[in-house]
Parts: sequence; structure tokens; C-alpha cells
Amino acid sequence: MGIVAQESIEEIKEKANLVDIIGEAVSLKRRGSSYVGLCPFHAEKTPSFHVREEKFYHCFGCGESGNVISFVMRFRGLSFPEAIEELAGRCGVQLKFEKSGRKNVPLADKQALFKVNALALAWFSAQLKSAPPQVKDYINSRSLTREALAAFAIGFAPKEWSALTTFLRARKVPDEMILRCGLARRSPKGDLFDVFRARIIFPIFSDSKRVAAFGGRIIPELLEKEALNQAPKYLNSPESPIYFKSKVLFGLPQALSAIQQEREVWIVEGYMDVIGMWQAGIRNAVATCGTALTSEHAKRLKLLVKKVILLFDGDDAGRGAAGKAYDAFLNSGIDVCAAFLPQGEDPDSFVGKEAGAGAI
Repeated sequence: MGIVAQESIEEIKEKANLVDIIGEAVSLKRRGSSYVGLCPFHAEKTPSFHVREEKFYHCFGCGESGNVISFVMRFRGLSFPEAIEELAGRCGVQLKFEKSGRKNVPLADKQALFKVNALALAWFSAQLKSAPPQVKDYINSRSLTREALAAFAIGFAPKEWSALTTFLRARKVPDEMILRCGLARRSPKGDLFDVFRARIIFPIFSDSKRVAAFGGRIIPELLEKEALNQAPKYLNSPESPIYFKSKVLFGLPQALSAIQQEREVWIVEGYMDVIGMWQAGIRNAVATCGTALTSEHAKRLKLLVKKVILLFDGDDAGRGAAGKAYDAFLNSGIDVCAAFLPQGEDPDSFVGKEAGAGAI
């Protein structure tokens, strides 16, 4: 994104309803000329967080204050451009930019990509309800509860070559949009085929809680041996105008409330590690999306936490990943520590055992 014109920033401040936006996260009660609630930025029992209709908030307990843009940045851990883009979409503001040499992706294009992903998620979710027994066996083997399936919007992609593409075309989605979302690829003959097939689907949400991408875990029992040998165990969406692996953290929207209350986060390696910890009551865990931890991830977390705990496998690979993660947090000002699991254990398997979560 280029430099947003001040005119657009002022239009957002004017159009955004601060009381409504904060009210989605905080229970507010009218008190005189202000609205009052428990501060979302520190633990308190007596409300000291005041929101004024003049588009300003202030906490008399911790001193946090600002306008609608600073609230979205602080509460969701977004950068200034990301907060501006989210609010512009919400308020119907057409962003204007200062002249620069960089080409911007129009906001309308990004919104269209998010809509296609939302359609795909609805379809994946419907497929899970009628999934074959092998899928349900996998879900049971990982002890996934209904609550976890719903919280992480887990779905299923059948093994047919173009089932999702056929569905999206029937909804008038152009092939170009399906390709840009990374949901399909084009064969040498020019036909589209689905990227995700015979997989459990993990939607990857943006900080604005919209579907930015997908991850998929193969269900080997659904494929012939030859096809299975060519299929990676995990598959992720390619990067797109709405998805950057170096910035996105899996599970952050689900963990955000706990992270804000505790001001610390657990970083694990995989989707199932996050979900397993969530089921064990550790609700402030996130994972990278098939990539090493980056300085961009560290910048995002710095807005939310004071402490990061790296929880990786105890093998050489896990210790190596922890070392690289440490590098990402150099000079970040965040307290970072690492915990290693016993050989042969990962966070999901470890917390699934009796007293596992307590042991962590």
C-alpha cells in the first residue's frame, strides 16, 4: 500500500463510529457524556475505560488513549496502513493516495478476493458435514471437539479434481479470481483443477477475521498410492494481494482476547499444535503458516504482547527453529524464552495427555 492521503484519513475518522467499533469488543454503558467499560488493554475489575462520542477514548487505569485508528491498531495488532484499509472497507471510504512510484492494489479488488475465499470456506464447511468415514476417523484420532471445529472453521476438500471450481463457477466467480485466490491452477491443457483435494482444510484468517488463505492436511486413506507419493502432507495457499506468509499468524483472531488479557503469546509450529493447545485451555497460542518466524511477525506481536514463549519440538530441527525465531525478535523489546518438549512429542500430542497442559 502507498501513502494514504490525509483527506482519506480524516474521512475515516469522521465516518467511523468509535462507540460501535469499541462496543464490539467491550461492553459499554452510558455514563453522562461518555460510555464506560472494562479496559481491553489491561486487567481490571472496576471500569475505567471511557469512550466519548467526540471520537476519543481514554483509560484512567493504564493511560491508553486515542482515536478510532489507534484503537484498531492497538486492539488488533495492526500497522497503520492495515488499520486504515480495514476501516476504509468498513466505512465505505474510497482511499486516495499520495503520488508515488508504487502500484497499489485497489481496495475493491482485495474485497472481491476475500468474498471468493468466504464462498470457498462455506463450501469446505458443507463438505465436512458429508465427509467420508476416513475424514471422521482422522478427526477422532486427533480428538478434535465440535467446539474446536467451529472455532477454527475447519472444513474438508474432497478428492475430485474440480469440485470447488465447479461450485465457484456456478456462483459466477471468474476463473481469474479463482486463480488469484490460489484455489485452483491451470493444467497444460488449459483446464482449471482444484489446489486442495482430499484434505482437511484450515482457513487462515486475516486480522480483520476474513479468510485470507487456506492450509490443507492430506487424508492419505483417500488417495491411491501413486497419487499419495506426489502429494505433500501439508499444503498452503500461495501468497496473494490479501495473504502474506511473513505477516500472518495462524490462530491469532481466535487467540486475540487471551493475548490481550495476558500480554503474552505461545508460538508453536503447526495448525494442529495451536488447536490442541486451544482445546487444552491454552488460548493464547499462534503458529506461522509454513514459514519461519520473521521480523514482520515480531513487529505484529510487539503491538500486542510483552512476552513470547517459543514452544517447539525437542529434536534438532525444533532447536534450530527456535534459534531462528530468536533472531526475528532481536532488538524488538519483547521478552522471549523457549521451551522444548520431550523427544517424539509436539505441542498437540503433549497437551492431549493427562496433565499435559498443566505440565507446560
